Amino acid sequence: MASVLASNAKHAFVVDGGETGRLVRSRDWSATPLGPIEGWPPTLKTAVNIMLTSPGPVSIL
Repeated sequence: MASVLASNAKHAFVVDGGETGRLVRSRDWSATPLGPIEGWPPTLKTAVNIMLTSPGPVSIL
């Protein structure tokens, strides 16, 4: 339980987002060119947050 709470706090910008938000939170981003989610720039975190909370289809290119 504590590790789930710590994970959610660490990725607070993706707390919402339904199923897609859950997938973003559960992915091992350190194995991708983006790197660990903790190292993402604030602009990327903001864009992901906007995408996940949007009521319509959105993509980030």
